[in-house]
Amino acid sequence: NKFCFKNPPPPYPPIRTPAAKVVRSSRKNRNAVDAMTWSQQNTESTLAGVPFDDYLGLRLYHSDPIDLVNAACQAKGKMFIDHEFCVHDASEITVNGEQLTPGIITPLNVQDLANSGERKRVARIKHFSKMARRTGSSGEWTWVRGSAMPGRKMFASSDSVCSQNVIQGKVGNCGFCSGFASLAAQFPHVAMHAFGASATGAQLVGSGAFSICLYPGGKKRFILLDDYVLCIVGTAASPSLHSLNENDLWIRLFEKIFVKLQSSYA
Repeated sequence: NKFCFKNPPPPYPPIRTPAAKVVRSSRKNRNAVDAMTWSQQNTESTLAGVPFDDYLGLRLYHSDPIDLVNAACQAKGKMFIDHEFCVHDASEITVNGEQLTPGIITPLNVQDLANSGERKRVARIKHFSKMARRTGSSGEWTWVRGSAMPGRKMFASSDSVCSQNVIQGKVGNCGFCSGFASLAAQFPHVAMHAFGASATGAQLVGSGAFSICLYPGGKKRFILLDDYVLCIVGTAASPSLHSLNENDLWIRLFEKIFVKLQSSYA
């Protein structure tokens, strides 16, 4: 039973997120930028000897890179940041002239949804832009490191991976949720083993990195991500997929893989 991700069918192909820009418009942002010391060059130099495939504009490594990344982060005294899908609180993206939290909606999402001619799709532009807003009235969603949340674990218990622990939330992705629930019900070991070395002792590793094993085209590959997860502002609660056990992060991290592959929640 291979854990497979396939290209979504047309007419809505995967879209890549424009690089989020770093801003220095406030003292809070300046402090965040100062903390954002793990660079894309750090990742490339750390994994220089690891072969990879380009898949939807992302790097899928032929072997699990997590041990190399953990060692490099420990040696440098830095937390890993995924610059392929950068949602650090010092980054932002501009959509229709508004500064938005990245990873929620992109200009290409707006173009795709607006050109669809479907009322529900067009309405998603307004909804996701509101959730991500950083100027004017406050947005409602932000990103927080899972490893910074007290009590949170990759798997809070030995039976964490089950269909009852896949709750939809408010994003409007019921089909997506059903797929995860089916996986958890039928093949819970597949979900647990996909995290591999990232799930040592069920804890998130101190580097803030994790990897997932995928099988695109039947080939075993690994994708690398940081442990930022989407949260309702001011809380650790998820507005999207989550577990009945609030200390479980596995389903939120699984969801993030697909969000990264598709460039945003929208």
